[in-house]
Amino acid sequence: NINFVHTQKQLTPPIVINVEQSTTFIEMYPKCAAKNILMPYPNTNGQSFDGSYTQQAQRILDLVNMTVQNSPSVLPAERELAARTITTTLPEASRPRPVAQFYVAGAHGTCANMRKALIEDYRQCSSSFAMLERKLKTLFFGLGMRLSTFCPCPGGDSPSAKRNFDAILAMCIPVVVTDEFVWPFSKEFDPQLELD
Repeated sequence: NINFVHTQKQLTPPIVINVEQSTTFIEMYPKCAAKNILMPYPNTNGQSFDGSYTQQAQRILDLVNMTVQNSPSVLPAERELAARTITTTLPEASRPRPVAQFYVAGAHGTCANMRKALIEDYRQCSSSFAMLERKLKTLFFGLGMRLSTFCPCPGGDSPSAKRNFDAILAMCIPVVVTDEFVWPFSKEFDPQLELD
């Protein structure tokens, strides 16, 4: 009987599997937050795992004869790394990237003004945007992130965003632009907290 369930007092808070949590929630409800199992956002796109994005990114670079050495939007440190190492011997995650940053997102959520400013700045001032859009002709996030060193990750409807995890899967460094975000498997909780 559904009415019976709704009228009962819950004596023990449930354990919840969740994909997002904020530092404010942890501060306000420490016992409840500590019983949450915080998991990364699921990514069901097999191309993130099977090397397809890496292969597609390389094909795009080959089509326009682009390398880290001749990219107009590469970070100087990436160019230097490419010049002094044989990059094919480096693990995939350590190889230099030809694009400094990648950002594509809507202007919504609690930080809509910041997202709008990021979009405007990226499109008008960044050589990365110009190269990805005009020369490489891709703004698809899976490839853009795979070609880039840094990926800004502002909050959206909540402090966390799936893009944080997409960036990690693409081996792009996520630049988290919020102090409310809680990484899964992090130590945000008080280990001395006694749970009910």
